[in-house]
Amino acid sequence: MFKQQSLRFQQLTQRRSADIQVAAALGHGLSFPLLHIDHPPIPAYIVEYARSMPFDYSILDDPSCDHAQIFTQLRQLLLVRKSSTISREDLRTLFNVVEGSILQYLYRDCIDASDTGRRSHALVLAAHIFMYVALREVPANSPVIRRMCARLQRTVGRSLSSTEVWAENGAALLWIPFVGLLGVGEGARAGPQGQWFLNLFQSSAKGWPEEFHRARGGIRRALSAFLWDETHCQPLLAGLATGTSLPSGIID
Repeated sequence: MFKQQSLRFQQLTQRRSADIQVAAALGHGLSFPLLHIDHPPIPAYIVEYARSMPFDYSILDDPSCDHAQIFTQLRQLLLVRKSSTISREDLRTLFNVVEGSILQYLYRDCIDASDTGRRSHALVLAAHIFMYVALREVPANSPVIRRMCARLQRTVGRSLSSTEVWAENGAALLWIPFVGLLGVGEGARAGPQGQWFLNLFQSSAKGWPEEFHRARGGIRRALSAFLWDETHCQPLLAGLATGTSLPSGIID
């Protein structure tokens, strides 16, 4: 009996994972909505620590709290993975639960077309890419991430003409192209898509106040107020410091 239940659970997990991969690649909702009955618990100290880490205003400026919750869950997953407090199987289940929430948010029937809604949509698209690169460790510029980056580029590109979407949310226009550069990977950054994200990152950084440019580590602190993983993010940031005209002090 136990063996049959174990086999059934394994088959269900495989079906869920396949459904998530297809939905992420094609940009649509899940065919089989996830049941969170088997949600593994996250240690309380990790939950509390993740809550204590401040987020940028653009994440907190969310009346529904939906995308703020997604960012909180992703921060928790970053901490859980580093702590090695749960099994790899449970961690994989947590990945699926959170990604199910991301897909439900991005591809729900009723889309919020307000300025806040359009900004939130772009932020969650970027968070999805961040999850694949930093947590699932899918190789940059793989087919699924190329598709995700293309959707992010289209979404942000359509909104750039509206200053209201990004008013008072300059840090979001710094983190989003940074994640886009993470997704396209070093080998593809010279291509059209990589150059688009790079140009947006540079123009966003240069548009910040002079005191931001004089402060050491200013860009790193701004990016860390969203989602940050030292292993993946720091090498990219260091490369941007040496390969662009940005002052090195705001990155160090």
